[in-house]
Amino acid sequence: MAKLFFSFNVCAALVFWLGSALAALSENNLENNWEHCRPNDNCVIEFNHLATQATDPYMFSGHVVDKHSNKWLSYRRSIRNYSDVRDCLMKSEKLKEKPNLLKIDWDRVGFGHAAEVCVFRIARSLGDVESLKDWFDYHGFRINGPNNSRSESYKPRYETQPMQTLSAKWSGAVFKDRYMARKSLLFYIFANGYRIGGYAFNMRLSEDNRIVSIEANWTGKQ
Repeated sequence: MAKLFFSFNVCAALVFWLGSALAALSENNLENNWEHCRPNDNCVIEFNHLATQATDPYMFSGHVVDKHSNKWLSYRRSIRNYSDVRDCLMKSEKLKEKPNLLKIDWDRVGFGHAAEVCVFRIARSLGDVESLKDWFDYHGFRINGPNNSRSESYKPRYETQPMQTLSAKWSGAVFKDRYMARKSLLFYIFANGYRIGGYAFNMRLSEDNRIVSIEANWTGKQ
């Protein structure tokens, strides 16, 4: 019996190690791909279509944010200013027939509601979760998910009801380089006082893996 228990533990450990190794290998390969094209600034990502407010209206918690929504006052300016995914990109990409969706203009978009709207537009344009994860990886985010937020037996009450979660986070040196470097000295003081140590997008996906909600927020120091 002891031998059987030992063998089971060894097998379980091997399975766990193999899964971790494969995940690490996949992540390293992706990073290597980006590092190969980064020096020449020719990294690209394929997309399904170019999302607009007309084709893919901005949503919060699975509901369209329009004049009848209680979120309209908070988001209306960003929805209007970034009504097309091209509006979120650097000037060099805006007029291209096939723009590079990796080239979001963080300096102009910022990290508030406009960032939420733009990442929503990009996510809808990319068309699938794996491409969205690749996009976040290119920009240095650590990704968690997608994870089911409801039981497997649960049936959505409407087509765009949130069923899964996906998060992408900047922390540590990446947060300092990508986020804090764009901020003023006053924000540094504020961030230290409130122990802000990261920035994250928390997204919710429908049953068919479409993004149906997104919120950006600060995270604490670890």
